[in-house]
Amino acid sequence: MNHPSISKSLPSKPLVLVAVGAALSLFGDMALYAILPIHFSALGLNPIHVGILLSANRWIRLLTNHLAEELSGKIDNSILLLAALITGSVLAAIYGFMPPFWLFLSGRLVWGFSWSVIRQIGIMTSVSLSEKDSVGRTLGFYNGITRLGSMAGILLAGILFDAGGFSRALFIAAGISLTAAPFGYVGYKMVPVHLKGRSESFKEKEISLKPSLLIQSIIVGGIGRGVVMSTLGYILVQRVGENITFEGIVIGVATINGVILASKNIISSVLSPLLGVVSDYLGSQKSLTLFFFLGAVSMGLSVFTISLFPLIFLIMIFFISDTSLIISLSSIAAKKGPESYASLATGFDFGAAVGPLLSWTLVEIVSTPALSLAAGAILYSAGLVLSLPGKRDK
Repeated sequence: MNHPSISKSLPSKPLVLVAVGAALSLFGDMALYAILPIHFSALGLNPIHVGILLSANRWIRLLTNHLAEELSGKIDNSILLLAALITGSVLAAIYGFMPPFWLFLSGRLVWGFSWSVIRQIGIMTSVSLSEKDSVGRTLGFYNGITRLGSMAGILLAGILFDAGGFSRALFIAAGISLTAAPFGYVGYKMVPVHLKGRSESFKEKEISLKPSLLIQSIIVGGIGRGVVMSTLGYILVQRVGENITFEGIVIGVATINGVILASKNIISSVLSPLLGVVSDYLGSQKSLTLFFFLGAVSMGLSVFTISLFPLIFLIMIFFISDTSLIISLSSIAAKKGPESYASLATGFDFGAAVGPLLSWTLVEIVSTPALSLAAGAILYSAGLVLSLPGKRDK
């Protein structure tokens, strides 16, 4: 209390520990995004199988997000979080044995439920640890820390795969994910009792989200978490080949894909606190307008960009926009209460579930990955229109 400026600018220890637990739990999931789009044929899978596996965990969350919200109100959250974190590690190890498609799919469904629990508890704990006028900043810190797990998981998986193969990469990812359990459990236990559930006091008169926000969440989830994350590796293969030579060094496209996807999480980790401050300063709705515009422009230009480095630059701009949109939308929903955030999360997940499936269906039928980038530009333009004055939620 004697140093209010410090307390407002730095995340609390419980927030950091819970976020670190969530970050570490993502290693197994992110490894699949780095490897499956490149290695699927060697696993006996077809392109449509990739779309199904990379979207199944999102589809199931359409059912499990509200279930997670209900369970978090009835069961000790520290135990619930611990169980979800351990489950994620076990599933990553199962993937490493290269199971048949049906078992692979079952694991992805179970992981979807586990992440519903991890995310719901993590986000609402973050809101409970913030002040009403700094929810964006607090969620920015939480998002930044968790994205470190995505960054490291994708980057490490690409490198390990190129060096030692699929199974080795997944077994190592599973071991790292197991360390998430003590961080999440201890972090939640450290949250002061009087702050648990404090987000209830932030509830606004209008609890439910307007359709425009739900549509925007579907767009953001569908393009950022769906289309780009699941098809970028294939787009790179089509545009630059399976390898590139840089300064006399041959670099595999799996490593390049891992580095680019990891940069999304570097951006999210480093810039999320700043983007959270921008959201608080501009207001969440004005922030939505700005970053839907930047995202639409970057996706549109990337359709016509063949060279690797200009394409990477445009993808970076898109990643910044995606990160800010997630923070702003989450801030609006979380301040309305746990049920509203669960609804928003379901919107994100619906988009993220549809994105890979539709993208890889296009690959199967047309073999033109640029169509998915064009679709991204069009949908982000629709999100921009919904954020304009006269369309905004109050």
